[in-house]
Order: sequence, then C-alpha cells, then structure tokens
Amino acid sequence: MKALSDTKIRSLSEPGKHTDGTVPGLYLEVSAPRKDGRVGSKLWRLKYRLHGKENRYAIGAYPDISLARARELAQEARTSIANGIAPLKAKTAKIAEQKLKEVHTFQAVAEKFLLSKATLAPKTLAGYRGGLENHIYPLIGNLPIAEVNYGHALTLVDRLSNSTSMVKHVLSLLKMVLDHAEGRFVEGNVLAGRRIKLPKHTKVSRKALEDPVDLGNFLCLLDEYPKRNGISVPSALRLLTLLPVRPAELVSMRWQDVNLDDAKWVYKVSKTGRILQVPLPTQALDFLRTLKAQSLTDWVFPSPMHAARHIARDSLLAGLIISLGCERGSISAHGFRATYRTLAEEELGVDPIVLELALGHKMPGVLGDTYARAQLLDKRRAAAQLWADYLDKLKVEALQRG
Repeated sequence: MKALSDTKIRSLSEPGKHTDGTVPGLYLEVSAPRKDGRVGSKLWRLKYRLHGKENRYAIGAYPDISLARARELAQEARTSIANGIAPLKAKTAKIAEQKLKEVHTFQAVAEKFLLSKATLAPKTLAGYRGGLENHIYPLIGNLPIAEVNYGHALTLVDRLSNSTSMVKHVLSLLKMVLDHAEGRFVEGNVLAGRRIKLPKHTKVSRKALEDPVDLGNFLCLLDEYPKRNGISVPSALRLLTLLPVRPAELVSMRWQDVNLDDAKWVYKVSKTGRILQVPLPTQALDFLRTLKAQSLTDWVFPSPMHAARHIARDSLLAGLIISLGCERGSISAHGFRATYRTLAEEELGVDPIVLELALGHKMPGVLGDTYARAQLLDKRRAAAQLWADYLDKLKVEALQRG
C-alpha cells in the first residue's frame, strides 16, 4: 500500500477511510462534501486493540495536524497501547501534567516557601525576597520547578562571581526552595549532595566598628575631636559615618557635585567608572549646609595647609589615631563601609541588594546594567535616612550610659 503524502491529502475529496500505510492503524477519514459544495472534513484516527477490544483514537483534523505530526502522535499512542494504557487516557494525563508544570513554576513555589517562613524575622525575610527577586527570578522564575537543574545553579554562580557572599546567599536560598518543593512538586532536590565550586575571593582586612555600643561610643568621641587643625578632617569623619562611600571619594567631594535641594551627591566611582547617586539623609543635609555657609573653596573638605587642595585620604586615619586616640589597627576610615553593610542588614533589616548599590558595587549578571540605571533610588534613600536615624539613636543611648 502506497503511503499518503501531503500532495495526495490536499487533493483527497472522496469520502471514506484512507490508510496511511506507515504507522499501523493510522488512517485519514474524509467526510462527505457539505451542502454548500465545500470539501468535507479530514480527520486523523488510529484503529487499535486493547484488552481484546477494538477502539478508535481521534488524533485531530488535517491540516491542523500535519501528516508528519499525525504519524508522531500515532506512534506515541501505539507506545501507550503497548504499555496497556489507552491513548486518550495517556493524552489526558500528559495535558494534566503540563498544566501542573505551568502552575508550579519556580516563582510560584518560592512564594509558597516564603509564606511558610512568615514567622521569621522581617530582616531575614527581606534578605530572602531580595535574593529571589533580584537574582533567581530573572533566571528561572517562570520555569516549571521540575525543570530547574544543576546548570541553573552554575549560571547563578557565574553571574555573581564577583561577590562570594551573595553567591552563598543565593545558592542557599535556591536549595531551601527546592527542599520545600521536594515531595510536594518534585521528586527530589537536584542540588542535594552536589558540590558547587564557589568563586575565589581574596579577603581584605578592614577594621570596622560592628558592635552598636562601640559605634555609639565612637560617635560621642567624634564630638570631642580637637578643631585646632581645622574642621575638614572631623567633618569628613562625621559624614563618613553617615554615607557608605570610599574615603578617597569623600575627601575629594566638590560642592558642584552636591545638590542640596534634591538631597543627593552625584559623582563618578573611581573603582568602576560608573556614575553613583548618593541620597543624602536630613542629618547629612543639615551638616553640609553648615559647611557650605563657611566654605571659601570648591572642595567640601579643603586642606588646612593648601586651600586649593582637598584633605588627603590618609588624614582620616591619622585623625582617628592621633586626634581621637584610637588604637592603631583597631579601626580604619574604610571600615565604616563595612560597619554600614553589617549593621544596616543585621540591625535594620535593609535589603542586601540595596546595601550593595549604596556601596557603589557593580551588580553582576544580565540585569546589572538595569540596576545601575535604576539604582533603586527610592529604597536607597529610605535606607539612608533609616541609617542616619539609627546613628542618632546609638549616640543618645551612649550619652545616657555616660
């Protein structure tokens, strides 16, 4: 028997059953012409026997189902029959499975995971949501959770290769969601027992105040800074506690880059070459307005020896050690960035992504440029004010302790 072809099928008009001859039992059933003269319908069907009974399985209409596709579906149906399952039942189960996959995307399951952790501390939940929304959802959020694999974890590692702490946070979060899904939406956790090599990270020691009591005491000590050599160094140190910027960037701050009306400081980050907008809390604004009224140069922190220059970065460390009597090696000017990064997350529950952007770090991954443009300014501004108010609170508590 000669097999059907697309050319032959298109010209078929004779009512009846036209056997394909390729897949046993597959045929095209052509109905009688309609009253308006149009050709009758052409339906693919499969004749088969199961449990001793003859049956028919409707595959679909031509040309919606092409000849090649009809043969594929017929063969799949015959495979089900060989396993003792009726084709219609197998098709229904497959559709149900697909719908289940579509409903149980990674994001849908992750949201259920977050609901199950509702009793955790707000700052912990904020960290979970930040990791999901900023890193994991963009990659696999719309993917059925059953299709998440080891390769996706490796992709996250690659995207976050310049931040070991963020890699650990995101991988831990991914594993927790997959653990939550195990037994509910998937049979097993694809990361269970799998080791993932983390990017190398060179630690740099930055002495920082990471205890709230110590920080409060330091703020009180800063008020006692001797002014005999001018106000630039103590003023810079005071502002450094408020703004998590690099010391070298702070000492070179220019009035032309500060917008007191819009409450922001805009400058180019020397390390990345990117433009950074630093939201200014009300405490920083009041402080800068006072300095501005006394300023005679373009520098916010002019050198007391050379008004045409700004103070040196090293003068901040010297001020801490010589003028404030801090023990050498116990504190550094750069360490205030670590102070902000640690306490703002642990004590105030600020989203780690917001903190990374406030520190001027380049965000990794395909969405890095998007974050660099948007910079989550509203959230960063709120975090800046929250931090400034927190410092005021620590200082008051330190004064009350005497």
